[in-house]
Amino acid sequence: MQQECHVDTGEVLELYANAFQVGYNVAEFLVDVGRGFEDTETRFHVRIITTPTDAKRLLTLLAQTVDNYEREFGPLPGQPDR
Repeated sequence: MQQECHVDTGEVLELYANAFQVGYNVAEFLVDVGRGFEDTETRFHVRIITTPTDAKRLLTLLAQTVDNYEREFGPLPGQPDR
């Protein structure tokens, strides 16, 4: 059963991100989120620490969301070089 969630946009930190790093150990996944452009250094601003189980849930959610996006708007191009 999926839990209903409410996002209070007045309290949520919004950050444009186009750079990601992922690490892990036996107990945690570490997801670093940041941004960088061709003419600037990539900087990471947020680290999300989660369990392996929740990381897998995030993977599933992202995959389903990208599939829905591509069905609605067409295929996304391949990965850009970074």
